[in-house]
Amino acid sequence: MHNFAFPEEQRGRLLITRPLLAVGALLLAALSSGSAGAYRGGDLVHDTLPAEVFGRSRGVLPAFEKSSEYPYDSSPGYSHKLQGVAHDSSHWYMTNRAKLWKIPVKRDLGVPEAWSKSARIPSQLRGYDHLGDLDYHDGRLYVPLEGAAPAIGVFDSDLNYITHALLPNALDAPWCAINPVDGHLYTSSFRTGVVRKYRMSWTGNSLALTEVASIALRDSAGKPLTLQRVQGGVFSARGHLYLVSDVSGQGIKGFALETGRQCVNIPVQFERDEELEGIDLWDLDGGQVPGIDGQIHLQMIDHDWWSDDDFFFKHYRVTEPALKPNL
Repeated sequence: MHNFAFPEEQRGRLLITRPLLAVGALLLAALSSGSAGAYRGGDLVHDTLPAEVFGRSRGVLPAFEKSSEYPYDSSPGYSHKLQGVAHDSSHWYMTNRAKLWKIPVKRDLGVPEAWSKSARIPSQLRGYDHLGDLDYHDGRLYVPLEGAAPAIGVFDSDLNYITHALLPNALDAPWCAINPVDGHLYTSSFRTGVVRKYRMSWTGNSLALTEVASIALRDSAGKPLTLQRVQGGVFSARGHLYLVSDVSGQGIKGFALETGRQCVNIPVQFERDEELEGIDLWDLDGGQVPGIDGQIHLQMIDHDWWSDDDFFFKHYRVTEPALKPNL
């Protein structure tokens, strides 16, 4: 969460970005099944057969559909000023502005006291007042830090502080993610046309970050692309990057990083006091997490100035299960 310059757009009509013939085929299949979805403005609320289909632009990544939304309009005790989300095999990890949370995956995220452990910004990070969208990698949590010089804080899976490292050439740090393909850490600015790539060098428990590349973002036609209000980022196992643009009608953008070209567009409509935050990738179609399915998981909060912010967790599924490995 950064400056509160929320977009004026209201929820609108359904946005369909896949070719019309493919959409028509999906709509016919849904109609023939006799199913109907529940809507919140232009956005699905509950599990349903496809009603929104979001397309890949050049066949590199799969297309997606909205699968569910849970928690929905909930204040479970950890959602105020929510910022980011990550996971390991047994826990969710979330940040809000000044706190880390650890939540067992078997807990219902929509009920009070779902979390099992929390930790505030430690004394070693005095001067920092903002935690961004985090990532989990190889037993450690990597958390972007703002307030003082932009940095990456590192914690163990029990939320204990390990170290932090300054981000060279960074003006801010809304998110960070580690690419499992090359082992490098990536981040960007809140308003950006590039993604920065950093080498991580460990000496004992000390970390140093060295910028090694700056990757220009491009739209599906290959033209330079600038994203506004970038709130979250995550990599797939294949090294594809998914970013969150907190502008109504923008939403989730998927990129083939070797070219910087956008290959997925998942538009998200929301209202003035709502804000998109962190993003995570995790195949949850097997029912292992209560109330949640799909592969892409997007946080949204509704700012309540008189109480804790309300949490909406949006979930998106690959339309063709055989293409999950291409995620």
